[in-house]
Amino acid sequence: MGIDVPIPLCYNIRVTMNKEHQDYYENFFDLFAMAGWKQLVEDLESSAGDIKVRDLADAKSLYIAQGKLDILERLVSFQDRIRNSYDQIVLEEALGDD
Repeated sequence: MGIDVPIPLCYNIRVTMNKEHQDYYENFFDLFAMAGWKQLVEDLESSAGDIKVRDLADAKSLYIAQGKLDILERLVSFQDRIRNSYDQIVLEEALGDD
């Protein structure tokens, strides 16, 4: 059983992924729709903005700051990465690629 998913150009197709994958994506989409997710992303973006590279005293501090920024960037972009992954599955099914 598939779910209806809007894709670019206003087409609707049926996605026929297995239940486990369907639940995986639906759970994330439910999470992303919550106000708390948006609040978390805003806080993470603010935290990233608080890291001032010019104020770092040495190379070790720079490496630590780079690691923090990398983690924050991964968390902030998580929603986009999940959406892109899902869209890729939808596109492949629409094109008939397996």
